Amino acid sequence: MQRQSTALGPAEKLDEVLALIEAARRRAYQAVNSELGGLSWELGAYVSNKIAWGEGDRRRLAVRPVVSSLSERPVSHAREASA
Repeated sequence: MQRQSTALGPAEKLDEVLALIEAARRRAYQAVNSELGGLSWELGAYVSNKIAWGEGDRRRLAVRPVVSSLSERPVSHAREASA
């Protein structure tokens, strides 16, 4: 997106800045989603292979502040998929 900024008016310059911010935001969301997806698979494998937890244990894990971005359902699905 390299253009001569001197040829652009204020509105176009602002649009370019906003487009750069939005593109960076999308890349950041994609990176975070990718990491969280990998974490879900890792947790599922760990729970399946090393811990004999029941449904109630997964529910308690899902509401802990440190894993608040994970809900019970993804943790359960990751566990089932990795089994």
